[in-house]
Amino acid sequence: MQAIPVILLLFIAVSCNKSADFYIGTWELNKENGISTLTISENKTLSWDIRGFRFFEYPDFKAVMLSPEKYDIIAGQDKECSKFTMEKLSDHQCICCDYKCYIDENMIDEVFIFRKNQHPQEPIEKPDKEIIILPKDYEGNFYIVYQYSSDSQSKKIKINDKGIGINQGAPELRQLFNANRSFRFEGQEKDITIANPDDYMECINPKLDSNFKDEEVIVIQKGINQSGRTEWNEEHGEEVRENLNIEHFEVRWMNK
Repeated sequence: MQAIPVILLLFIAVSCNKSADFYIGTWELNKENGISTLTISENKTLSWDIRGFRFFEYPDFKAVMLSPEKYDIIAGQDKECSKFTMEKLSDHQCICCDYKCYIDENMIDEVFIFRKNQHPQEPIEKPDKEIIILPKDYEGNFYIVYQYSSDSQSKKIKINDKGIGINQGAPELRQLFNANRSFRFEGQEKDITIANPDDYMECINPKLDSNFKDEEVIVIQKGINQSGRTEWNEEHGEEVRENLNIEHFEVRWMNK
């Protein structure tokens, strides 16, 4: 048997390690009100700075591999922990979400794009298309509940008369951040126009209505986990646990 050169083995090992540890470094989140940074170091410390203010720092963290390019980063314990899911998009960019660990460590808070070294944001590939079917002439809020009972996301989701649809999979970060969806009423092929505000408060901004005044009806994507779970369950007669995520939407008729 021919011997494999030691240098080649070292090269393979270093390459594999470099790929696995893509999350190491300082990641920047740019917002209108300033830059926040998440620093994950090789010596196992983790810190989060918001506009230059040290929000928290942990002396240790664990990295749980979900796939070779997707990790859960967890620092702290139980409801006082900080948790991030980071999915590599390129050497300079990843898509990330943090969690409302004070409620449940699987309840997503926000989804955002992290960049390294002030690198310009690169285009994000669209996920596979989802089709959401609504009851005919539906109006008001509706929801998608993620059940985590399948390894893949549903590509066609039907909303019932109570305004609730089930996705058997887990939330896909690219779909939450850079959605590729078609919303249609039952029995119709025409897609409903989508409004995708930058934040939840824009959903109640009169400017949103003025931007779509020429449309008959629109769907507003409001975000994920936008209300307390106890209140949501009571309102809808459901028993959705806190470790499941709920995405919020609204059908708004513009001339009513």
